[in-house]
Amino acid sequence: MTELSTWAPVDPAGYLDGTHVPPVADIFVRDDGQGLMYPGLVHSFHGESESGKSLLMQLAACQLIARGEDVLYLDFESDPGAVFDRLLSFGADPADILDHFCYARPDGKPTPEDWRAVTGRRYTLAVIDGVTAAYSTLGGVDSNSADAVTGWMRTYPRRIAADTGAAVALVDHVSKSAESRGRFATGSQAKMSNLDGAAYLVDVDRVLGKGLSGSITVKLCKDRPATLRRHCGPQSGDRMQLAAKVTIDSRNGGVPLVTIEAPELSPTDTPAQFRPTWLMEKTSRYIELNPGAGVGRIENGVGGAKKHITSALAVLVAEGYVRISEAPGGKLPHTSIRPYRQAEDPLSDQYPGDGKVSVPEPRQPSPPSLPPLRGRGKAGRSLDHPGGKVAGTSREGGKVSACRSCNEPLDAANIADGFDLHPFCTSPDDTTQPVGGGLLSMP
Repeated sequence: MTELSTWAPVDPAGYLDGTHVPPVADIFVRDDGQGLMYPGLVHSFHGESESGKSLLMQLAACQLIARGEDVLYLDFESDPGAVFDRLLSFGADPADILDHFCYARPDGKPTPEDWRAVTGRRYTLAVIDGVTAAYSTLGGVDSNSADAVTGWMRTYPRRIAADTGAAVALVDHVSKSAESRGRFATGSQAKMSNLDGAAYLVDVDRVLGKGLSGSITVKLCKDRPATLRRHCGPQSGDRMQLAAKVTIDSRNGGVPLVTIEAPELSPTDTPAQFRPTWLMEKTSRYIELNPGAGVGRIENGVGGAKKHITSALAVLVAEGYVRISEAPGGKLPHTSIRPYRQAEDPLSDQYPGDGKVSVPEPRQPSPPSLPPLRGRGKAGRSLDHPGGKVAGTSREGGKVSACRSCNEPLDAANIADGFDLHPFCTSPDDTTQPVGGGLLSMP
């Protein structure tokens, strides 16, 4: 059978008719039932040596093989004795390991036969343990080269995910300097940008060891599908969120007691403590119409106090309404994942209880072919202009200079056209609604 070219147009039917189901994170499950990995996508778990990265993947493997699901483990750093001993120590049944755990220790590029043997079955999880060593083993890839890293990611992890359906987990290292590493693994930032799942920074909270009770913190660094952030802790200045705290208590001498705790989201530490729903909707609407806008552009476009817009944006990001992407030069473009509306938010004062109230969408001024709209401008003056322009009124020298709602300065284009509101400001009058750049009477 001829393989379909990747250049062939994608059939959009399933994406347009509502039958496409986005990936759901249901692998490596916390105690609250929330998973941390998406099937069929590539993830990263990176941290310092002995931070517990591999241990976490072996815990995830134990969860799956106990349910009769298959795991592929490609080990480029350790040895089979250490890995199988860890599985047994966590209580995995030897029969389950034989049936559902496929372990390989590659020492060179795979032949076509090797590749078919390893990827010729379905897996729920595929671990590539030791990414730096894998780069060297599988072709001498320079981990600091964006082009080389991108090629390697598409040749191996992405292919494994596509061929087997597995959630692929890359176990990687971070640079020595804690100050400069941020949320990235060592090497090119292409490592992060080529992930289509999630990325996590792993760190030891309390030392791990036999006869000890140790713990590991797992922080979310990237979430491409954008469904995990709402289940994690508040976003810090480095854009990371606490995703889980893993405790391994082996003081009883038998099978360790393992807990994978969700972060506590109390009202004192969650971004939702301050929930400016009015600004959240204005910000969401602006980003919907201006995809790729940076923070400065959003602040200028929405209007109002910058600190409140920043708070609104943080909640939108944390709850999965807005995604922050990577871009050259340190730019942080924002794109809308799904619209936020106060009428659909049970935590908003505007929520009616059934979520079915229609909220006016921003639209352009009416086309000239339509009858002119009439309404009220400042102080009830008549409007004869589509879009709510103020006809023949002024504040300073014949021009409106500040928004009538938020009192922030209007931009030059709005002033020149005679608008007296920012495009996304609501009217202070109960009987009016925002349309284009001004106000119109409700019918």
